[in-house]
Amino acid sequence: MECPFCAEEVKDEALVCKHCGRDLKIPKPVIEENLELIAKIGELQRELSDLRSELAQRRRPVGFWSRHLAIYVVPPILLLLAAHVLLIVKLDVNPLLMRFVSMLIPLPFGFCLAWIARVGWRVALGLGLIVGVVSVAGMTAIIGYIDEIPVMPQNAQEWRETIEYATSITLATLTGYLLAILARNVLHHQALEHGRPSATAVRLASMIGPNVGRQALRRRAERIGGTITILKSVGTALGSASGMVYTGVRVFLVAT
Repeated sequence: MECPFCAEEVKDEALVCKHCGRDLKIPKPVIEENLELIAKIGELQRELSDLRSELAQRRRPVGFWSRHLAIYVVPPILLLLAAHVLLIVKLDVNPLLMRFVSMLIPLPFGFCLAWIARVGWRVALGLGLIVGVVSVAGMTAIIGYIDEIPVMPQNAQEWRETIEYATSITLATLTGYLLAILARNVLHHQALEHGRPSATAVRLASMIGPNVGRQALRRRAERIGGTITILKSVGTALGSASGMVYTGVRVFLVAT
């Protein structure tokens, strides 16, 4: 922690500042209480934002969905179709490049769904699904019109490839959403460390080193709890990203 008198860094367990020699026994509880209050305020602010979004969705469903479709669905669809026309129709590049572009375009929109719009993951997944299905249908229609071939897939393999392409775009939106959740957890990690640790974190802290004082054990459990929260977000984001990449390029991996 930081000494309240000289602003130098000292150990959390220190009772006297090694830099200025001031007694830390009295201000330490006040500092810890302030940090807990900061963490609680941050949590309450995030919960309030989530509740406002949910309330707007229930009170004005038409306005809510119209606004979110206009901001987070229509633009990525138009960008995906424009990229398809430019890269595939005009430049005739390797389709693998288009697949990667299709995974990158929805990412920032998914990020904003969590960071700005504060919607739940189900809403983000639903909007991502709309982007994936509509954009892939549009790409297929464009190629069908230009090459004068059937728009609809003609066999099981084509259907599978189409579904996988739409899935990769959907997962790209969800990955952006999860990255925003991860960034939020990392940014608030310092404050969250001083919240009440979970029972799992306390058990792990006791297993790591039971022969410590109660306050030291709690601080250890707080650090473990914050790390667990971040690792959960990292694991979920990596899982979604892995699914996005696999479904996006699987057809090329099979071909090779």
